[in-house]
Amino acid sequence: MKKLNLILIILIFAAGLRANNPLSLRGVLGIATIDDQVWAQFALRPTLEFWKIKMGLDIVLYIDQDGNIHQDEWDFSNNEAIRNTLLDKIYFLQYGTPYEPFYFRAGALERTTLGYGILVNRYSNTFNYPQFRKIGLDIKYQSKSFSAQGFVNNFKENASVVGGRISAKIPTGIHIGLSAVTDQNQYLGLADSDYDGRPDLVDDFPNNPDHWINSDDLDGRIKDDLPDNDPNEFDRDGDGIPDVYNRDEIIKYWDTVNLPPGINLDSLYNYIPDKDVDLKKEPLDIKENPKSISAFALDFAIPIVQSELTTLSIYSQAAYMAGKTTDPLKGKEVDLGYGIAPLGIYNHIGFFTWQVEYRIIPDGKFDFEYWDRAYEHNRATMVSHDTDTVIDSLDVYAKSDYLGEIGTMRGIYGRIDFDIGEKILLGATYQNMFGDIWDSEAGKYKNDNLESFYASAELIQSIGSVESASAFYQQRNVPNPFKFEPTESTIMGFSVGVQIGWGMILNYSYKRSYLDKNADGDVADSGEAINISLLETSFGF
Repeated sequence: MKKLNLILIILIFAAGLRANNPLSLRGVLGIATIDDQVWAQFALRPTLEFWKIKMGLDIVLYIDQDGNIHQDEWDFSNNEAIRNTLLDKIYFLQYGTPYEPFYFRAGALERTTLGYGILVNRYSNTFNYPQFRKIGLDIKYQSKSFSAQGFVNNFKENASVVGGRISAKIPTGIHIGLSAVTDQNQYLGLADSDYDGRPDLVDDFPNNPDHWINSDDLDGRIKDDLPDNDPNEFDRDGDGIPDVYNRDEIIKYWDTVNLPPGINLDSLYNYIPDKDVDLKKEPLDIKENPKSISAFALDFAIPIVQSELTTLSIYSQAAYMAGKTTDPLKGKEVDLGYGIAPLGIYNHIGFFTWQVEYRIIPDGKFDFEYWDRAYEHNRATMVSHDTDTVIDSLDVYAKSDYLGEIGTMRGIYGRIDFDIGEKILLGATYQNMFGDIWDSEAGKYKNDNLESFYASAELIQSIGSVESASAFYQQRNVPNPFKFEPTESTIMGFSVGVQIGWGMILNYSYKRSYLDKNADGDVADSGEAINISLLETSFGF
């Protein structure tokens, strides 16, 4: 009841802003799909503006059919939850515009690229919105001879991903750029609802920070719903035989069991405890055991043509990754590698922009555009784990753990963008790399190709009653992305907003991604296609 009263106070305060401030206040009614469940959405979004500073709030309630409030947006259970709940209310905080010398925006990052994109290309922190609400930062400064840019993925996870770039024009006319990116903990890409360090997918008690393993919850076992570390759990693997060796504990256990008449309790008290305890693996504590990765890039560009209508440059860039990956052939951790684009061409002509470059990965263990649009979705995934002493269970792998499967490679990258009448923006990128790829079935590297494809369309100015519209598709590092066979690297989505009169706008968005939840090597099983949809009507006061 206290939580509900606090929510009502905040909503009433937000509604009162309109009476004291001439700026806009919009209300939102709609339906959202979160965790495969449908929720009714109620929100107030006031926008405050002073000088060049603009701030938008997003005060939202999600309510299910039973009247339960979605907890993530109103969680005050601990300090970390309180901080994230307050940050969730910031829709955006902006200074200036992207066309001014200095600009920053905190909140959603829709499309962030550093330099020519060797490390960061079209990165976004919004793909899983509203299921995961992230508060990032994009900041830029530019002058005639110098520019700087930086970004943060999410202050709610203590700014785990941070990147930046500086570039300058030297007296010879050559432009030099230096970029750096780091992810302090890639495992934070997985949800951890109770903040206990064990991701929800491997946590048998995702809403209880004190427990995370229940080995007897599998089929064919005697289930008691007690966690393995509960003092009253005598039979952790549910095989009917107590695990403890203390006689008093054995007696206590058998006294709790409803035995058939005629059983001699004395013989049971002397029963040898279970010497073959089959338990789940202890899940990784992603807070205590982070998996980091950093990267650095250097680029040189020589302008050939520069005018108001056209720009033509040739450039060269190289990047190095710092961190560890798993070498599948040696079965041990090794250092990450580097990539080179010795020659690239960039050309902008009016409404048309194109870019092409030759790419090389000399010693493997590297991936171009590592921080892409799907990064927040696949920076950490699940793998299956099975040994003689631990039952089949799931383990956590970082994206960098798979870089060891990439050997020496060479190929091309191309990009095109069309700006049609400053109203519609169309874009596509394609990469084709050929070289050594790890074949897990053969147990060796083999010659093969990896292709990546990205396409997008966006309405950047309203046309008629259509206020907004966008669509995108991406698939990376597969043999043929045009077969459209989904993998964990596949993401897609679209959105549209239409005026329906009386100041009301109807918005609908749909996004799909894939997650190999059972770690069987494909995303064809039920529940592994993750759909996020949002239908809402916004209106002004």
